[in-house]
Amino acid sequence: MPILKEALIVAGYKPFRHHEVVCDNTGYQKVFRGAAGEKLYFVNVYLWYFAKHFPGRGGSEVSVSCEAKLYLPEGNPLVSSAGFELSMGLDDRATIYAMEAFYAKAFAALDCVPDLHNND
Repeated sequence: MPILKEALIVAGYKPFRHHEVVCDNTGYQKVFRGAAGEKLYFVNVYLWYFAKHFPGRGGSEVSVSCEAKLYLPEGNPLVSSAGFELSMGLDDRATIYAMEAFYAKAFAALDCVPDLHNND
């Protein structure tokens, strides 16, 4: 069963205005925090209604993509302090839990640090 907006809202995602008509001008965002309450990263989810906007295209009624901006420690030679985005399209069998677990594992495995620009 595909991820739907009602399930995202129940899971703590907040809708925000997005520029893409194909996703009904809405994205969904949730912040993930560390043990001390610091913001580690945000996950954005987009529900793409291609069948609605492009009749006859075929495929799923709703396609789902997600992204998170992650940060490496200051001075890391790979990326700037602007961080990097990790985005993916999700399979129809994907769950919110599996998506969130993927980003949590990526954060830990890549030795990421809390969001460098959104912590007070």
